[in-house]
Amino acid sequence: MAVSETEPLVQPDRKQSTHSVNGERILGQLRALKASYGVVPNQSITGVTIRVFAENSVDTTLGRREQIYVEPEEKVGRIVEKYLDLLSVESNCPLVIKDKSGCILDQDMTVADAGIVEDDVLYLEQDAVTGERAIWAPWTGCWKPTSLVLIFGLCILGCALALYMKEPEQPFVYTVLLDAGSVHTSVFVYRYSRKVHDTAVIEQVLNCEIGNQVGISSFANHPELLIKYFNSTCFRSAVDMVYEEHDIAAPVVLAGTAGMRVLSITSPLETQWIMGNLTMALTKLANNQREVYVKIISGMSEGLAGWVTANYLGETLIKDPKEFNDMAVKGLTYGALDWGGASAQITMEVPISDANYDVTLYGANHHLFTVSHLCYGQKMAIYRHRAQLVYEAYLETGLLKRRLEEPCGPKESIKEHTFKDLFGTACTKFTDAEFMGKVNKSKGRIQFIGTGNVTQCHAHASIPFNYTLCTQRFIQYTEDSVCLNPSEIRPPPKRPFYAFSTYWYLIDALDLPTTHSMQEYKEKVHEMCITPRTRLLKAGIEEKVVDSACFKALFMLQLLIEGYHFNQHSYEQIQFVRDLNGAEVGWTLGHTIISSNSMPAVTPTEYISDMMFGVCMIGVFCCVLFSICVICTYQGMKSHKYNKQKSPFKPRMARVDYLNA
Repeated sequence: MAVSETEPLVQPDRKQSTHSVNGERILGQLRALKASYGVVPNQSITGVTIRVFAENSVDTTLGRREQIYVEPEEKVGRIVEKYLDLLSVESNCPLVIKDKSGCILDQDMTVADAGIVEDDVLYLEQDAVTGERAIWAPWTGCWKPTSLVLIFGLCILGCALALYMKEPEQPFVYTVLLDAGSVHTSVFVYRYSRKVHDTAVIEQVLNCEIGNQVGISSFANHPELLIKYFNSTCFRSAVDMVYEEHDIAAPVVLAGTAGMRVLSITSPLETQWIMGNLTMALTKLANNQREVYVKIISGMSEGLAGWVTANYLGETLIKDPKEFNDMAVKGLTYGALDWGGASAQITMEVPISDANYDVTLYGANHHLFTVSHLCYGQKMAIYRHRAQLVYEAYLETGLLKRRLEEPCGPKESIKEHTFKDLFGTACTKFTDAEFMGKVNKSKGRIQFIGTGNVTQCHAHASIPFNYTLCTQRFIQYTEDSVCLNPSEIRPPPKRPFYAFSTYWYLIDALDLPTTHSMQEYKEKVHEMCITPRTRLLKAGIEEKVVDSACFKALFMLQLLIEGYHFNQHSYEQIQFVRDLNGAEVGWTLGHTIISSNSMPAVTPTEYISDMMFGVCMIGVFCCVLFSICVICTYQGMKSHKYNKQKSPFKPRMARVDYLNA
């Protein structure tokens, strides 16, 4: 067959409407050309050839399947080249060849090595990586920010949910309160986080002691030594207690009690020096990071606070049905008996007509009778007792004896006092001016020799409750009552009483149970009073109290019987306690509870408000919606890439020599 000279095989300058028509025309011309040279379909010009079918899945407009003749020694990549040459197009991106099983063939291998045989169908596709990149090309600039937006939105969602679902933390208010008594200083740390009817629900977190039989009133002559007294592990641990960041550190409060009240009567200037030095010392020890308040509380306030503590720990105050006990159900409260070093208090709830104090706690109003007596604490009582021994000897002989028998001291006991120490307090200021004149001029010491005479000691322990004799012998003060008038105190009602402070220490030393009979108490006291000093020490009585233990025990009994009108039946209503429900019974806890009535409520720490959570959710929704839209758009483009993407093929502009293809 001859080739026409008037009609060229390929007309590069003539544009066809479609690649498909152009491909069929070229293929027909190629077959005609090879037939004119005597080339049969199954045999090449140079040697044996095999026929394969190449099908493109990239651009269907060019045709789906074409015949390609290759030699077994040729590389697989030549199939791609011949296919493109056959269609007279070029590819903008790399193509891969897959066999009918979908495996990609290595284009550097020979046709024979690749296992290609006659009439195999091969598939030409875009390289996956390059193709995906091409498909995504218009969106490449948005992909990274879209991912960041999605991640950012999810992070906001997680954080917002975590903060919103987290239980709001209720901050605690911590307060440090120092009970500066006449014989020691106790340090307490209390905290609260919630209120019930405007009164705080408080718990004790620390309690320790400073000093050993030494109170702050002992520093009247050397107030500058107070900083050394308080510079202890006890106080530092209270002030330096680690709080959470959201907690509140309330001021440090030091309250002087009866010991300071006694000192303020006779030595007001020294009292001011002590209070001023206390403020500076505590502020310095607190590293100037806590406010410090120093004050002296009244006897009535001390008694009232002790009653609040006893009933708070006895669970009769909080009007919550879940926290009621039997006492609360019956509408009863405990009476409180507080006996310290320099004063004694009794407080009980009474009808409104007999009350001298009202207090509102946890939404309930309580009508109370409370009374405090200075000089009836265990330390001042023993001082007044020994001062009266000196005075009675003076009335008999007109002399100040330096050696006196002490019926309340155990045998073998010798106790010494200086005149200044024994008569320097407000509790031992006699009305007899002549006697006091001689006392003030006297120097040296007075010795008290113990005789262990229980009968005489009992008589001496009753003298302080003779109100007429007390007011005749001792100077009276307007600030505090230093003589107890039993007629002013009503008999105890039929309800339990808590007795604490020195009451408990004495009962514990006598090895008596919390509740016992008056007869048991009397027998224990009698046995102790007739026991020699050495045997008492061996029995476990501390040396610092062994010389005064008998008088204190008999004085306590007379205080309850003659002063407060307890009898052998009502005595058994008394429970002698030190701690209740994990906290010490005393005035400090009650003082903190009463003070909380005037303190603002503590609001929980809110991590994220409802409004802010809603804003976060809207932001998260927008981020997720944007990301979903972008991803869906991409997936749609990917699903329709063969129909919608720009073809990777373009027409070849140069003439192709098909005979050498």
